[in-house]
This record gives sequence, C-alpha cells and structure tokens, in this order.
Amino acid sequence: MVNRLKALGIENVEVDTFNSFCERTLRKYGSKIYKQEVNVASFGDKISLVQNSIKKAGTNFEVFFEDYFNKRQVREKSRDELFFIFVNDIFTVIDYYKNTESEIDKFYERETNGTKKRIAKLVYEIANIVQEGLIKRNLRDFSDQITDTLKLFRENKNLVPKYEHILVDEFQDVNLVQFELIQILKAKNLFAVGDPRQAIYGWRGSEIKYIV
Repeated sequence: MVNRLKALGIENVEVDTFNSFCERTLRKYGSKIYKQEVNVASFGDKISLVQNSIKKAGTNFEVFFEDYFNKRQVREKSRDELFFIFVNDIFTVIDYYKNTESEIDKFYERETNGTKKRIAKLVYEIANIVQEGLIKRNLRDFSDQITDTLKLFRENKNLVPKYEHILVDEFQDVNLVQFELIQILKAKNLFAVGDPRQAIYGWRGSEIKYIV
C-alpha cells in the first residue's frame, strides 16, 4: 500500500495495522509505563508458557487432549499439531477478554455437560496462569500492544500523536480497545470503510456497533 501511494505521488502518509502502530509507539515510549524492558511474545514463548501452565494446573496434555479435540482432529493430526492448536486457543481466550477490557470470567460455569465443563475449567485455569506468566516474563502479546498503548496515552496525553486524517479499513471488525484507540487519537477527520454484513471477528471481541 505504501508503494501504491508513492506511485500516486502521495508522501508523508503512515500505513499501519493497529498492532504495528502500537508496537512502534511502545518501542519508542515503553519506558514511560514499563519498569523493565517488555518484548513481544514469540510463538516459542507462547508454547513454553502453555506447557508450564499445564504443569502448574496439575495435569498433562496427553491426559485431556482427546476430550478437547474431536475424533477427526485426533485421527488426522499429530500430537504436536494438536498442541499448537491448543496454544492458539488459549491465547484466543486471553485476547478476547483483553480486547473487551475485562477479566477472564468463570465461563465454565455456564457449561452443563460434565466433560465439557471439566475441560472448560481447565482452559480457564491455564489461561489465567499463562497471563500471569506473560507478566512475570516481561512479555506482551498482540492484545497487550493495544491495551498498553492506551495506558501510555491515557497517562501521557502529550505523547498522543496529532493527525488531520485517519482512515480505518474493515471497520466492521473493530473491537473495544481498537475503538478506544481511534477515539484517543482524535483526528479531525475519520474515514471508516467497512460493511456490517461482513463482520467475522466477534470471537475476538469485535462488535459491529462501532461501525453502526
């Protein structure tokens, strides 16, 4: 997109995802809110965090994976592939709650099936332990990039960059923390592109009410 803009003779335009904008901001001003250097969690970090959290929860992946996955997944995928899926699922749970600025609630209490309730409670426990591990290891995940940038700007209003124009694409998939970031940036002109009928990211906290 940057190259296409340059080809049109348009300069001095920043092109970012929400996360790339926030990560660049945190790399520049992170010391304002962090006591120590905080880095982005790699997938290797996430694997390690989930492995350790499973142990702290007093269980083993081999004990519960057949209850967690359906029979086709168990039949067609290796143990490593299934574990990687589980790692992503754990961080999806964590991100959902961060994106809605809420604590992870006891969602397992809403489950009536005995096996599903047991697995849901385990996911709840592991997700909470992983979140604690992120903090202890001075790591941030993708959702932290945005929530930490919000904290930075709220506590240091002088650091909020000034924009005349902001264009947001796929606005129907904006979630609460992304919407709050747009509001804090407070551009004089906001151009939103999106279609409520194409909203597909409700599972990560997006709500079409923000475009509506």
